[in-house]
Amino acid sequence: MVSGLLKDLNPGGIPVTIIGFSQGGYLAPYIGGVNSDVDHVIGIGSVFREMILDHGLDFRLDAIHGVDDKIVSMEKSQIYYNKIIKHAQGGSYYSLKGSEHSLDKNVLSKLNELLVY
Repeated sequence: MVSGLLKDLNPGGIPVTIIGFSQGGYLAPYIGGVNSDVDHVIGIGSVFREMILDHGLDFRLDAIHGVDDKIVSMEKSQIYYNKIIKHAQGGSYYSLKGSEHSLDKNVLSKLNELLVY
């Protein structure tokens, strides 16, 4: 459904960045993997799964995670990010001190930096 919407909203094939928070971050690489217009995926407070890797990822993959997140394990997030990043077109993992499982000012500031790259 999201893929169809993306195609409808982007008929010109302009490069797209997918941003997902929590479970949306878990799903974001799946959307990027089936849409050739996606050139960047950013997961916030999420865990990526290497199960999506039936092929390489043709996009940059970044992750933002709050050190004080008590909802989604930062340790697990880092472990899976390190497994999946080998298949992406670059990216970085950002652990933010003072941030929890939210879109606080630290997270939004880092997100803004990544969107300007």
